[in-house]
Amino acid sequence: MSTHVSALPVGHKLEEYLIGRLLGHGGFGLTYLAQDTNLNALVAIKEFLPQEFAVRSQNATVIAKSEFDAESYRWGLDRFKEEARALARFKHPNIVRVSRLIEANGTAYMVMDFEPGMTLSQYLKRYGATLEEDLLLGMFLPVLDGLEALHRLQLVHRDIKPSNIYVRAYGGPMLIDFGAVRQAIGAASRNLTSLVTPGYAPIEQYSSDGRQGAWSDLYAVGATIYYCMFGHAPADAARRSAALSDAGDDPYANAAARGKERYSKELLECVDWALQFRVRDRPQAAHELREKLRLSPVQPRTIELPESLNEVPELQYGVMSAPTQPAATGRPQPTALLSGGGSLPEYTNHPRTDIMSGEATVVSLPTAHGPDSLNPFIDGTRGGDATQLMRGTPLSQRLRVQWQRLRNVTLALWAKAQGPAVQQPSTQGPNTQNPSTLTSRLTQHLREPRSVRILVTALVVLALTATILAFSHRMGGDKQLYQAAVAADTVASYQHYLQACRSCDQRADAQTAVARLQKTARAADLQARFKDLLDRGRLKAPASPNAGAVLHDLEAAVPGDARIAEDRNSLDVALKAEQKKAEEEKAARAAEQRRLAKAAPKPKPAKGASAAAQKTAVASAGEQMPTAVFAPPPKYPGDAKGVSGWVDVEFNVNVDGSTSAAAVVDAKPKGVFDDAALHAIHGWIFNPYTVNGVRERKRIRMRIQFKP
Repeated sequence: MSTHVSALPVGHKLEEYLIGRLLGHGGFGLTYLAQDTNLNALVAIKEFLPQEFAVRSQNATVIAKSEFDAESYRWGLDRFKEEARALARFKHPNIVRVSRLIEANGTAYMVMDFEPGMTLSQYLKRYGATLEEDLLLGMFLPVLDGLEALHRLQLVHRDIKPSNIYVRAYGGPMLIDFGAVRQAIGAASRNLTSLVTPGYAPIEQYSSDGRQGAWSDLYAVGATIYYCMFGHAPADAARRSAALSDAGDDPYANAAARGKERYSKELLECVDWALQFRVRDRPQAAHELREKLRLSPVQPRTIELPESLNEVPELQYGVMSAPTQPAATGRPQPTALLSGGGSLPEYTNHPRTDIMSGEATVVSLPTAHGPDSLNPFIDGTRGGDATQLMRGTPLSQRLRVQWQRLRNVTLALWAKAQGPAVQQPSTQGPNTQNPSTLTSRLTQHLREPRSVRILVTALVVLALTATILAFSHRMGGDKQLYQAAVAADTVASYQHYLQACRSCDQRADAQTAVARLQKTARAADLQARFKDLLDRGRLKAPASPNAGAVLHDLEAAVPGDARIAEDRNSLDVALKAEQKKAEEEKAARAAEQRRLAKAAPKPKPAKGASAAAQKTAVASAGEQMPTAVFAPPPKYPGDAKGVSGWVDVEFNVNVDGSTSAAAVVDAKPKGVFDDAALHAIHGWIFNPYTVNGVRERKRIRMRIQFKP
């Protein structure tokens, strides 16, 4: 059983939920298996508890580590609650379902549906480091469906990787553990390891003000497919940025070259497309990548997990981790928490009442060994199938029950028609048939008078007629419902039809109509946004949002639309007018400066002052010097022998904030701290140098101090 020093104890009561064992934990929270005592059902509960900022006190309350961490903790908690509310709006089969948000113990809890399965990273570790193409398509086509629904509401996952894709035993893959909280805490603390997952995060996620969108998630999807193909993640974006800034070769190993012997050309091209370094070179929407993936000649196949939980401990013992051996079955049953800290010694079939501190607390619990008890699941003592309750009664058993009911009804009708003599058959004689067998009942039926046989036949015909009439009525109602949806021609009317009719002839047509109407509505919205931004003069970056980006989205949403050419022409005209205006203003400023320079009296230099001392650096009004975003101090070299010193270095700050072309200008003592300084600068990230809002490369000089 997985444990954690900050975890809630087994049996802790959180409103109507009984906390069970720990399923998993990370840097931002813990996830428990829990029992809903009202519905007697299993759920997963995620608790917000960032290890960097908060700790749990003795009374189970979560508090900030210090007053300096309080603001960061509250900021992260607000993002956690926003993520829960956003996920609660979704009912997509490939996105984790959040059913409730609880605020207690100074923190918040996200209640999610519990389903047996394992993460993709756990699956790869257990069953092989790579996947064949059919399994890759069966895994990531549904993931892209979920991302498309997510991006439609302007939400971004931000942390797609193998450990955040959950492979369910029943239902295919599901996206979990969104990165909104990771991004919020990373931005607040300036901790790069909190902000990104190296290898899966694109370059725009390395800066808190980077422009992120659907293209960022698609880069991570491409990196995850790359991992499933070759057993490791691609080169991280920071290393690629440094190499490209120095005019070097991209360290990314092309998938088309590495996997051409095993995977189709279409799949490899999709991976390389998604992993393009520049945002504009990647797919801009999930449906673009999904449609190209569907061009693969291989048929998708869903990953099938073994039925037996004894063979796959992760299915029985949790999502994130599993013990090496099951818990002993002979351990005592968990006790129920009572007011004042008391507990019930054992579970019984009846409510138990204890008197504690003058108060009576009635606790109604399921039986310890009954078929509906979930406490063995929570405590980890049940050795059977932990998903039996979720799957329900097996089909074969349900069919036997229905057959038994039909047989009992038929026997009752026969007994009523034949009289008391049949209800108490004679058991005398060796040749007497037993009426409980099907053969004997048919034989008796054939020996009965003709009127009885006619009655039974009429009942069967009547039942068949009623079934046919009900089916015909339903088909007619479905047709009328579809005609009403066509007449209304709205998304709501078609969705109402799809919810009311699960297997109708026009279901595919209705889905096509919904997609068409949603596409039209999105195009109209983008068109209106483009016109508004154009009128307001927000034409291109760094303005966000800007008309150029919206026009790009419009071209992706409705390619080939005749209005796009007209909008493109309008944007070009506006850009040229803006450029001309800027040039005129620049020329006017230069002329004014020249006029003022001629009119101003020349200052007389002071006696003895050198020419270098008389020069002053004048920065233009729109100039913004680089500022460090991520610049950890260099490590003190082990061979420096306790001396102090400094190194003067010069390096380029590139337009994406990375550094390059670093060189030592001066140092004291010589050659002692040079390598340590250059190694530290290579990983630094800056806000780029800008002139009038335009990013440019800037070479700067800096002194780095070293002390033992």
